[in-house]
Amino acid sequence: MNEAQKSYLLLPNGSTVIEIADVSEVESKLLPLTDVREKLKCRAEDVLSGLVVAQRRRKRLVLDQDAPPLPEIVQLQNAAVVVEQLDDPAAVVAINYPNAVNASVLLVDPLVKDQARQVQNWIHDWKENDNFEAYQKIKEEIEKGIGWISFGQFEYATFFTAGLPYSLILQDTVPCSYVHLLLKPDLFILNCIMFADGERFGSAVVFSPTFFSDEETSWLCEFFARNRYYLRPLVAQNASLATFDFHAQYFPYDLLHICSHGGEVDGYEMSEHFTDRDGKSHIVEFEEVIGVTPAPDKPGMVAVHRKIFPRKLDGLGWMSPELKKHGLPSHVSLEMWKCMLESKGRRRPKGRVAMSCAIACADTIHQGQFHALASYSSPIIFNNTCWSWSEVAAFFLAGGARAYVGTLWAIESWVRKIDATKIPEIRKNSIRILRLLVRELLTHFPSAASIEVEKNVKNQVPDFERRDIPDDSQELPAQAVQRSMECPVEFRHIGRPAP
Repeated sequence: MNEAQKSYLLLPNGSTVIEIADVSEVESKLLPLTDVREKLKCRAEDVLSGLVVAQRRRKRLVLDQDAPPLPEIVQLQNAAVVVEQLDDPAAVVAINYPNAVNASVLLVDPLVKDQARQVQNWIHDWKENDNFEAYQKIKEEIEKGIGWISFGQFEYATFFTAGLPYSLILQDTVPCSYVHLLLKPDLFILNCIMFADGERFGSAVVFSPTFFSDEETSWLCEFFARNRYYLRPLVAQNASLATFDFHAQYFPYDLLHICSHGGEVDGYEMSEHFTDRDGKSHIVEFEEVIGVTPAPDKPGMVAVHRKIFPRKLDGLGWMSPELKKHGLPSHVSLEMWKCMLESKGRRRPKGRVAMSCAIACADTIHQGQFHALASYSSPIIFNNTCWSWSEVAAFFLAGGARAYVGTLWAIESWVRKIDATKIPEIRKNSIRILRLLVRELLTHFPSAASIEVEKNVKNQVPDFERRDIPDDSQELPAQAVQRSMECPVEFRHIGRPAP
């Protein structure tokens, strides 16, 4: 950090500041803060394995390229933590976690660059096109990492990964959870520790535009009310983009449950020609998802938010091995994005856009971008929309959620293929999961106190209007809101809606 950057640090009075100008100073300046330990030498390429051994044997890790092979640790604990060996500090955070909870550490090879996106494409191809070969590719990748591990001997397993769904092949062998290695895993673990036994709001938000004839929304609202939770139901017409956006970010809650269409929403496909700085011509094919909402400070105007998904460049799949073989200069990518963002070409309506990231509201779509969650706290998110494991999950996790439950693929396509006689059992299991999820959150939170908290939040958010959220006594309409998402509104900038 330079002096200008240091000037932004606000340190408590009496703090001891240790400044490290170079890597060579780390040992001399930090060693006095720890107890004296025997050295364990390891080579640089074995640093993560060395860290595991050093922690178990309470030794100080020292890098030495002439170090002998590391000793093996054969003692297994009651839990397994699988860590992908990324060349990133996040892997160190991941290894520190099992040491803290006394779990066994199992190191596996990391995903190669951009492979997480490829895995998601395989899942889409498998589920939407019934391509079993795509499933086999996912299975092979998983088995390469954990095929040698017998998970039945552990009570639970946690996977620190950049995006590989390991539990897909484990079925119900052992309870599984995940920590995303690329989305602030240190913050995620810290939030889990801080909020495990801390003070809670005792409130929940249930969001559903009621698109489905058979959904858990009514039961869930009754469940929270029966347990004296302060509930904010955003249901039917009240499940608008404005109410969802405000509540997700600024309303204080412990749990947010989302029941809607999501992940993949309808959009457009387009193509454009552009010429790079070297004078070479290119064709980019891309898809676009558009959402629109009234501009709060400009009556009669609408604000448009859009996301763009490049699919092909010069006929080759975007980020595909075939495209990489061409070795295109980096500036071509920048010029391609500029072309797509400024495109005014013809939009061709398309069905659901693969890998799109959105949550359908009663009036439009929310693109899943948040600046905060639950009034800058760390809530639990239960996102029961389609494809909510992938893109949209990143915003919730990066925003500080301490737990996130999502779906790996489109729920509708899965339901169509199952035996109808099994639906009651599946529904029963879903309710059981919900109960387990909120069991630890059930504390009494007086309504008067909740209202006072809401007033404080309102004072901190000047543009928030009380009419943006439903009144507690307001009766919700029984009929489901019928909102077609087949034709997104076609506005590109803030402007007046078409007549």
